Amino acid sequence: MKLRLIYIVILLLIYACSEDWSNPSINTHNIKIEFAIPDVAIKEGLETYEGINVQLYNTRKDYTINAITDSNGEVDFKELEPGFYQYNTSYEEERGDVLISLNGSGNIEVLDDISEKNDLEVTFEQIKGGNFVIREFYYSGSKTVAGKSYSSDQYIEVYNNSPESLNANKIYLVELESYGYTPNYWSYMQADSIVVKMIWALPESSEGHIIAPGDGFIMARDALNHRSDPNGNPNSPVDLGNADFEFWSDKTTTGDIDHEAPNMIDKLWTYKGSDIAFHTRGGSAIAIVEIPGNVDEYINNNLVAKGAITPSSRLFCKIPNEYVVDAVEVLWDDDETYKRMDISLDSRGTYVAAKSPSGLCVRRKIRRFIEGRAIYQDTNNSYEDFDHDVVPQPGIYK
Repeated sequence: MKLRLIYIVILLLIYACSEDWSNPSINTHNIKIEFAIPDVAIKEGLETYEGINVQLYNTRKDYTINAITDSNGEVDFKELEPGFYQYNTSYEEERGDVLISLNGSGNIEVLDDISEKNDLEVTFEQIKGGNFVIREFYYSGSKTVAGKSYSSDQYIEVYNNSPESLNANKIYLVELESYGYTPNYWSYMQADSIVVKMIWALPESSEGHIIAPGDGFIMARDALNHRSDPNGNPNSPVDLGNADFEFWSDKTTTGDIDHEAPNMIDKLWTYKGSDIAFHTRGGSAIAIVEIPGNVDEYINNNLVAKGAITPSSRLFCKIPNEYVVDAVEVLWDDDETYKRMDISLDSRGTYVAAKSPSGLCVRRKIRRFIEGRAIYQDTNNSYEDFDHDVVPQPGIYK
């Protein structure tokens, strides 16, 4: 979701450990974080940042500390061991039909010799409406009667999280290049861009694809009833016979079965195989983007390669972060080592802990209902925004 940024400043004060601490043999530090209320938030009637949850995550030792800000908008973390931390903050308040959501993320390096005062700048977001969001991503696949893995039942569901009808005609589904268990070759441009290996468009329509508030559309790898079709898997958790669109291309290496659902259009598919597939163990970071103008011209003008472009190069496409409508970074597990997108798009990824082929998925959490319409949580933190290891429920918004 494209969100208007509310500027805040975090004052980070780090002190050397004192002699009267309980265990002087451990070199620890205190961190005090103070949230200043910007004018734009005051105009919305926010008088304090009391009650903001601040989550501090040690990225090396894999543990989390939580604290809540006091009436002055301050939070203290005491006696932290040196290391590398990631912090996430969240605050929400309902005002009629408006959900104000303030979120910030960043990284903190706590070392033995840090004793100076640091000013860290993060962004807070204020949500007053909505846009398209990725509601459900089922990638883990299921197990056949014979005990083999089956992944043809994968799908992605996009939902209109706004109070108005939206046209999905210019929405493109992309998958980022590189999986989440290897170093990100493109990290040098991660702050302002993503690099993708697949771009799929909805089928062309002069009338567009109008999606009503509280409705969505399903993009299936294979649009069939996987539980009953002879080509399916009776152990699959889903019937995708009524999927809105299907990932299909006549450019596959062996030929893919074309089912009845309208076909997505292959605009870029770098690693062509017998069928499109997302990594069943996780690792396929995906996004929906809006690319202005002629998408084919844009792709041709923004192709990149790992090194100099040659006739034999594998080509990918660079897309600025500002074009990203919503993004979900899916991981193998709770390891953030190899992030592929900036924290402004997704501060922390999600995953299916049961692995593959579990028949389970990740689903965005419902924040509340307005006149029966589900409003899904979107704080740009997939770890918090999504329930994981849940049974897929395509098209069920309750």
